[in-house]
Amino acid sequence: METVQLVLARHGNTFAPGDKVVWVGARSDLPLVEKGLQQAAAVAAGLAAAGLAPSRLYAGPLKRTRETASIVASADPAWRFATVAATSCG
Repeated sequence: METVQLVLARHGNTFAPGDKVVWVGARSDLPLVEKGLQQAAAVAAGLAAAGLAPSRLYAGPLKRTRETASIVASADPAWRFATVAATSCG
């Protein structure tokens, strides 16, 4: 039987130091700030350092999730990236 590993990562920061942090939820499509870009790159570096090579990367449709996944995917051309539609939770 094939072993499957599931790795979950949250998107990077969307507020910079000094920004007023407010709850934005799924209806606010904020991009990553510089720290968030660095965090996404750190996820990619962590996967590589752990010897993990994802066969798929999935992200919801929001900018912050797509940007995070795209940065992770760009670390290795063999990693594939697919955007999946988010479902409404009410």
